[in-house]
Amino acid sequence: MEFLRSLEYSLIEFFTKTLFRIGTTDVSLFFLCMILVSVGSILVVSRLIKQVLKQYVLVRMGIDEGNREAISTIASYATGTLSFIFFMQVLGFNFASLAVLAGALGVGIGFGLQDFSRDFIGGITLLLERNIKVGDFVDINIESLHPKLRGNVRNISLRSATIQTRDGANLIVPNNRLVEFPVLNWGNKGSPCRLIIPIRVGRENDLVVTTEVLIKVASLQVEVLTDPPPKVCFIGVEENFFQLELQIWIDDMRDEEHVHSQVYFAIEYYFRQQNIQFQPSYQDMIIAIEDAEFIDPVASFHSREIRDRYRRTYPLQSLQSRPLGIHDFLRRIKYFDSLDDLEIRQLIETGYRRRLQAREVLFREGDMGNAFYIILEGKVEVYAEKLGKQLSTLGGGSFFGELSLMLGMPRTAMVRALEDTLLFAIDHNGFQQLLHRYPLFYQLLVEGMERHREEVAERQREMRDLGLISVGDYEKNPVDWARKRLKQLFAL
Repeated sequence: MEFLRSLEYSLIEFFTKTLFRIGTTDVSLFFLCMILVSVGSILVVSRLIKQVLKQYVLVRMGIDEGNREAISTIASYATGTLSFIFFMQVLGFNFASLAVLAGALGVGIGFGLQDFSRDFIGGITLLLERNIKVGDFVDINIESLHPKLRGNVRNISLRSATIQTRDGANLIVPNNRLVEFPVLNWGNKGSPCRLIIPIRVGRENDLVVTTEVLIKVASLQVEVLTDPPPKVCFIGVEENFFQLELQIWIDDMRDEEHVHSQVYFAIEYYFRQQNIQFQPSYQDMIIAIEDAEFIDPVASFHSREIRDRYRRTYPLQSLQSRPLGIHDFLRRIKYFDSLDDLEIRQLIETGYRRRLQAREVLFREGDMGNAFYIILEGKVEVYAEKLGKQLSTLGGGSFFGELSLMLGMPRTAMVRALEDTLLFAIDHNGFQQLLHRYPLFYQLLVEGMERHREEVAERQREMRDLGLISVGDYEKNPVDWARKRLKQLFAL
């Protein structure tokens, strides 16, 4: 019994014996053990608080992922810091005793921890300002790391951020790099972004047909948005080719490479169908971009001669073999027969494609005419609901509703698909934008109505009989009435 008491006193003396002093605070082995236990407990509790906030509390509050990460991180660090100060005070540590030591070591520590301090302040800045959040897709231009690094922000701590690259690797980036260097932030998933796809075609190609194919390719990709619509920009002319850009918008920048690949595959396929030639041969490219002193004049002349002979021999055969496109169908519409290639191209860019499943109704009898359609694939039936009778069946290349769109007339019959059908459509908003951007287009439409005034007069009488226009609005000259109707409907 006496031995146990002696052992107990020895252990107490061993653990409570002062090892050294910090100011007025005696530091013993027991004091150090209590600090370790306290720090361990604080770390566990802080991480638990962060996980509970991020995964449960803030989720139920409807806060997005980036803000959840910032709030939970700041709350966990604040809880840990305050808890550490509280426990140290309970243990009897006097922080004022560190003043002399901090003053003596301040200069050396300051130089040694410069980068750490910058990263720490950078982390606080990121968490508070939230310009970059967890879940964002970013481009980082840091030369020491990579000319252009792309990836998803997975975590932001007080010293560094973790970015998962597109290769699946996790890159640890010091916070000061994200604060001091330019960062292109594409935002969270679902933020629309624009892709520019450069295309170079030979100068022998028809740009109207090329534009139609590019717009068609874009519309067939499920990832490509219809608003804003795809655009084809004419960038420049080189010696042997046209430089174009297909500009499309997608929901998520993370799909960029996949969409690029799908678009290029589709472009190559449809270019072959329409006999559209990509950029010239390699020899032609050298002729276009190299200085004269680097060109073999004999080879250059020979390649040009072969190319020109081929173009003279096969142009008619190529045109005969290509399938008909939207531009061909638009030229068949009598109200558009005065339009040149530039106006036709604008119509193609203004429109969009719409798919109908078998038996799906496009519009019903009596609906207002807010769009006109061209059937690209499939069949539709025109059905008189009041009579219970099928009036006609329309197949590929047929068009309907152009005058109803321009005059705002109600539909006289129902149209529904007999099979899976693909339509090209121009609605009221697209047509209005076209008229406002190109005033000459309005005059060309009026000229088209002038040539077919009898049909316009018949539609005018129909609208009067339906009570859609008053006697005072009825004019003897149907083209004058149609002109005023266009201005009224499209705010010209």
